[in-house]
Amino acid sequence: MGRQRRVLRPAFPHDAHSMTRLAFDCEPLVGEAYRRSGWDRLAGQAGSFFQTPLWVESWLDHRPPDSRIRLCRLGEPAAPRALALLGRRRVRLAGGLPLPLHSASLMESGDPAYDRLTVEFNAPLTADREALEAFLDRLVEATRGDYELLVARCRPELAERLRAAALRQGRGFRVYRRALGWLCDLPPATGGCYLDRLGRNTRQAVRRTRRRLEAEGPVVLEEAADAAQALAFFGELRRLHDRTWLARGDPGGFATPRLVAFHEQLIARGCPGSVQLLALRAGARALGYLYNFRHRDRVYQYQVGFDYPADGSLNLGLLAHVLAAEHYRSRGAAAYDLLAGDARYKRQLASRSYELLSCRVASAGLLGRL
Repeated sequence: MGRQRRVLRPAFPHDAHSMTRLAFDCEPLVGEAYRRSGWDRLAGQAGSFFQTPLWVESWLDHRPPDSRIRLCRLGEPAAPRALALLGRRRVRLAGGLPLPLHSASLMESGDPAYDRLTVEFNAPLTADREALEAFLDRLVEATRGDYELLVARCRPELAERLRAAALRQGRGFRVYRRALGWLCDLPPATGGCYLDRLGRNTRQAVRRTRRRLEAEGPVVLEEAADAAQALAFFGELRRLHDRTWLARGDPGGFATPRLVAFHEQLIARGCPGSVQLLALRAGARALGYLYNFRHRDRVYQYQVGFDYPADGSLNLGLLAHVLAAEHYRSRGAAAYDLLAGDARYKRQLASRSYELLSCRVASAGLLGRL
């Protein structure tokens, strides 16, 4: 893609459809480009928390200064039909030598450190299925000059439509990574407790942990009442999270000041409401924290930090998630989403799994085979 704004009106085999006559803009994200995009007008169509203005605007506010982000829009700003952000970076050889090629990433910056934020359910923000198909056609065409277009952690339905768009334009397509997400379907508030739906060994582990902790006082899960308390919870969560992950040889989810600043802004803007911090306590002692997002009737369990005992004798995570499932069930949520990742506790707690695919659309011709 060039440096100038591009307005594309291509002809595809299904050009008779009105969607193909809509303008497609793919412009550098500078000045008022985001505010002029109409993202707020489409916000009601957000299929996940990661498409909401709260997440997107916080993400843009803290993106690396050298990142090259484009805003892609199908339709006019006053009536957009589909929107997405597209990060671009130089392709480098294994030794770090840059090549005169670029990789484009949907809803990611292209900076590996910043993209540790991990957008799940990756997709354009769209008004309807027809707009999505037209948008993907235009996006694939707009990135023809790039070495590749990457769409990480999207639903299989989107991957299939992206594959079809790539094939229509003679570009290669492959799924380069598969991941399972884990969902806890919550029964109605009058439908019995969530714990009773779990396996026998899991129920025993949760009850045993709770009994041991009750020797110190009542076991409760406390939700932060305001942004100030949520930020205090986040500070403790981050301390415990960093300690756990550093012991495993990984910097964890808050590895840079930029990431920390992003989350602090997200929490300050979104709490109370769609961003929620919860503390697990036994009497006066804090045992751990949960960092969650809520979008409509679905809760996304994003990060945790626990004060795990050295002997591993307490299943703090299992207990906290069961209490959280009950907490949200009583507040009308239908699902508690543990998100993607192969962890034993997710398999123990979830009622079902779902698949997320990471996809690559290759450049057309010989270059795409490299």
